[in-house]
Amino acid sequence: MEDDCWREILVPASTSLAVLSDQIIAPVMGWARGYHGYMFVDTADGATLGPKSHAGYIDMMHVGTHFKGYMDDHDIPLALILKKPGDYCLYTYDLGDRWEHVLEVVEVITPDKDAPKKEFGEEVELVDGYGACPPEDSNGQEEKG
Repeated sequence: MEDDCWREILVPASTSLAVLSDQIIAPVMGWARGYHGYMFVDTADGATLGPKSHAGYIDMMHVGTHFKGYMDDHDIPLALILKKPGDYCLYTYDLGDRWEHVLEVVEVITPDKDAPKKEFGEEVELVDGYGACPPEDSNGQEEKG
């Protein structure tokens, strides 16, 4: 596996897959929010989860060519498919170009009970990363200057 581009993100286990894709993964990877469709595949049982078919993403017409069916991910928490270090799932972004990724649990951190409660977004942290993604709608090709 090539490590041309990766991110390590601290994310609450209760985060829904829909929020994870649109509000966390997209921004830390440098992608536009609410633009391309996506799918998660639970490698433990093969379940495929993604946005509602009428979610407004420009490439949802490609779902049928790559996936036989899928469940709405809106209310599915990340902890349902990724529970312990070493667990991983597959994540496809941009259903036309099929940018495929592996999301893996590196560590599970127990929150400090005495710490003040954080608002959504404050508990999400970009810990580390490397490389840049190809530009949107580039079919994975780097633009030449």
